[in-house]
Amino acid sequence: MGPRGLADAGRMRFDANAFIAEQIEVMRKSVPGKAIIACSGWRRQHGAAVLASRALGDRLLAVYIDTGLMRKGETETSRRP
Repeated sequence: MGPRGLADAGRMRFDANAFIAEQIEVMRKSVPGKAIIACSGWRRQHGAAVLASRALGDRLLAVYIDTGLMRKGETETSRRP
C-alpha cells in the first residue's frame, strides 16, 4: 500500500496479453454456437472483431457495413487483411 492507503501504482501494471487471453476465454465460454459481429469502420469495433475472431474462429461471421459516412479511405483500409 502506498500513501493514504491507496494501492501502490508502481505495482499496478496493465498486462495487455493477459487481458486479451482472458477476454478470448470469456468469449469462447459465452458463445456456444455461431455468432455475427458487424463493424462500420471504427477502430474499437475492429478490435472487438479481432478478439471475437480469435475466440470463435470459423464460428464467427464478421460483416463490414459502409454507411456512406466513412472517413476517407476507411473502406479500402478495412479490406486489407
